[in-house]
Amino acid sequence: MATRRLPYSNVSRQRSLEAAVAKQATLAPDQQLLSPTASGRLAGIAPPFTKAMAVSAAAAAKQIEATATANMARATLKTYVSHFHQVFGLGVVRGLHTPNQKSYFGLPASGESLPALGTESEILQAAQHIVDGDERRMADGGVAMSNPSTAEVGDALADFKLAIGNQTKLKDAFDRSQEAVQALVAEADSVIKRVWDEVEMNYNDEAPASKRRKAREWGVNYISDTTISIVVAVTDQATGLPIPGVLVEITETGDSQLTEGDGTATLVTHAMDAANLVFNYAGYATASKALVLDNAQGQYTVALAMAKL
Repeated sequence: MATRRLPYSNVSRQRSLEAAVAKQATLAPDQQLLSPTASGRLAGIAPPFTKAMAVSAAAAAKQIEATATANMARATLKTYVSHFHQVFGLGVVRGLHTPNQKSYFGLPASGESLPALGTESEILQAAQHIVDGDERRMADGGVAMSNPSTAEVGDALADFKLAIGNQTKLKDAFDRSQEAVQALVAEADSVIKRVWDEVEMNYNDEAPASKRRKAREWGVNYISDTTISIVVAVTDQATGLPIPGVLVEITETGDSQLTEGDGTATLVTHAMDAANLVFNYAGYATASKALVLDNAQGQYTVALAMAKL
């Protein structure tokens, strides 16, 4: 038995709105199916929703890039701080520095302890201790450090602070973009339901399968009360080797799985009549596979070769 399923995510909302707009655009003025009210509301919500989603996607991409930059800067600073203390410790052994000078960096004179570097705040604190403390140490007659120098630690510290500041700014921008999308969700959901109701009413005299097929052109989504299994096998187009870790998602339902070490995955889904499978993996071109389903069949097998970018 088929059940209509309203959009379950903002991506599916966008897809539903765009499908309705695209279908309506194919009809002549005297063939229009939607009421003027539904048509007007669709025209009013679809463009701003699509635009808001695009802005959000761009903001997300910038935030991801900024996070990667901040993580790299964090690792670099941690390395410089760790190396500074290790080299300073060797200098103590060689007599270039005295154990008591460790106090300039907030460390005890005895032992070979390094500062805690497990968290972002610990790394920042330890780096700041080096920059501030070594200036005092040098003023008190200490021997200059090298490999790394205090200046190099200071530069890495400045880079990290800049990176996390930019990351925070872009995260705030992404949050605002998400709020802008969310502000449109209630109207989007209301319009989608209105459009789907009118579409289904128009096709009420059709046989069930025909009604679903025609309504699906307007973005209406149906699921089955029984499940089917879709077994996928993903390989590299050039080598034929299996690709583990590929994200396989069914557009209509949102069901998803990652491929195992042998490149296979099994998706159990309530998809009805049709399923569009989308395959995503870093370094490979996104691929898709459309299936026409007979839900009485129970299981389908899909083989797909992905091409590297």
